[in-house]
Amino acid sequence: GYRDRRHSPPYYDESEQEDPFRIFVALFDYDPLSMSPNPDAADEELPFKEGQIIKVYGDKDNDGFYRGEIRGRCGLIPCNMVSEIRAEDDETMEQLMKQGFLPLNTP
Repeated sequence: GYRDRRHSPPYYDESEQEDPFRIFVALFDYDPLSMSPNPDAADEELPFKEGQIIKVYGDKDNDGFYRGEIRGRCGLIPCNMVSEIRAEDDETMEQLMKQGFLPLNTP
């Protein structure tokens, strides 16, 4: 919105400013080559393992895919295979990103 504008400098340094993203976790293993609903696009999708932390940018598209990033690789993520994590604070988020995995089988 408008009110944020005056706080940010008129230009920004690429390294400083990042797209807002949300943190998701993979609920299942996913291999696009064998599991993708549209095999033609399988190479645009990211494979992942259950418990893997995924950065997601923006909202899902009409096909139900998010634009996401895993370990620096960008691609499409099927929305029904992942779930959003709400981190308590930035520190928790940093920690999760560092680990790259969420232990799902903890009580």
